[in-house]
Amino acid sequence: MWAHTEGDGDFVLLDSLGSPWPVHPCYEAREQRRDYDVDISQLERLLARLDGPGSSNEPTYATFSRPTHVMVVDPSEWRGGGPFVKRGVVEFYREKRLEHFTRNAGSGELSQIKRIFGTRVSELGIVDQKGNLFVIFADLRDTVISAGAIVDAEISACRVPIKRLGSVFLCHSLRILPQSRKGDDGVWFKEQIQALGGEIGGRRDVF
Repeated sequence: MWAHTEGDGDFVLLDSLGSPWPVHPCYEAREQRRDYDVDISQLERLLARLDGPGSSNEPTYATFSRPTHVMVVDPSEWRGGGPFVKRGVVEFYREKRLEHFTRNAGSGELSQIKRIFGTRVSELGIVDQKGNLFVIFADLRDTVISAGAIVDAEISACRVPIKRLGSVFLCHSLRILPQSRKGDDGVWFKEQIQALGGEIGGRRDVF
């Protein structure tokens, strides 16, 4: 048995040298699996990840242009409704901002405030595409966020026993959306494949 290669990483096993160059049976019967071989379920998982959560019409990544004119939204006008999701760009955030409004509160007031806010003590401002600025109290303890990030915030408005605030928006959940970097879509696609943690690729030819 002879092994022949052109030097480009591939090879063939031959029974003998010379015409008609008979290929060895074990080479013809080999199992061919390459790094780029994937099954349908793996492709479906990758495509689902590229499409992003939610509707299949949702873009892979978020794009957002901040409006020039911004107007602060009054939470009192939104009281009485259930939670709703607001997508916007982060204008600012202030950690532990609630402490600023409760310094002179009595023990009874503090107990009531804690019951309403829970761990949502940081202030987050997001601007939607219409230029509405929603100032929200959120729990940012385990969240890495910065101005300019695009987020989906599930919020609701309620009345609070703090005279300087009156009514506030409380955040129930916060999702930071991936953003496209100009001219870097190919890198983003590669990162998504790598994020599968070896589900795709990583296999060598088996003979």
